[in-house]
Amino acid sequence: MSATSQASAAVTHADILTLFHRLLPHEQDLIFHTPFFSRLPQQRPYDPTRLRVSRIIISLTPTPGVYTALTEDPRQSSVLFLHRPWQLHRRRVPRGTLVLQSHTVFDALYTTGWNNAFADAHGVWDEGRVCLTGHKGDPERAIGLVGRLERPRKMSEYAMELAEAFGGYETVWMGEDVERHVHTLVSLNAFTPEILDRVAALIPESLPLSGVICLTGATRAAGLEDAQKRGMGVVAVGHQRCEFWGIRYFAREVEKAFAQRLHVVVVDEPEPPRPPKTPKGTGTTAPTVDSLGGEAITL
Repeated sequence: MSATSQASAAVTHADILTLFHRLLPHEQDLIFHTPFFSRLPQQRPYDPTRLRVSRIIISLTPTPGVYTALTEDPRQSSVLFLHRPWQLHRRRVPRGTLVLQSHTVFDALYTTGWNNAFADAHGVWDEGRVCLTGHKGDPERAIGLVGRLERPRKMSEYAMELAEAFGGYETVWMGEDVERHVHTLVSLNAFTPEILDRVAALIPESLPLSGVICLTGATRAAGLEDAQKRGMGVVAVGHQRCEFWGIRYFAREVEKAFAQRLHVVVVDEPEPPRPPKTPKGTGTTAPTVDSLGGEAITL
């Protein structure tokens, strides 16, 4: 391969940013609640079209495995993507590394919320999907998807299909008639009686609520009890399992976009325990980390 063809095949920071802007459309209706750029490389001026990258590391949080991946081959230039970056120690990140982050938008689009990629893969009709919005004081925040299945599915089979897609579950509730048919998937980031009221209002009167199955992350007792009263099925896969689904989806999209030109590393080890919070009124201080991923400091 000539030097010219090698240069044209190289992946740059600009290529990575273009892909991530497509996967995380923060300039459209969904706005990042944390800065997209957690940390820019230290070269000045920063020109993403000229900086090449040979490896991207994708992780939920900055676990020990992330630092190992960043430093195991110093010759490789890296981009690091984190879902929850707040415990990142910047001094352990090699010079020249671009660190990107997304929290709220990633949750909305790639866990158990307005996740069209998951719906596509599990038989949800692409027409007529409804995006549920509004949560935690943000009326525009996307928190769920309501969609009809392309064909009815048995509750027992479909519930297990959903659980297996995430590699397990916390809670599965199907009711007494596990052979009844499911007609609607509801994928939710928040699982409360108030949101289930909104879901029920979207189901046509001609369709029974017992044909609705709710997919969510962590089991919420109030939401589970309310769904049971309505006769809805429930699959709660657990908070971290649904996030890992998004991380692995991101990795596949990066691999498809850049084929063999980029080494993709997924770090899917459990999140390390967080330091305990300081009790109010004790007069002591606790280490904190700034929102851009700085070193731990004592306030």
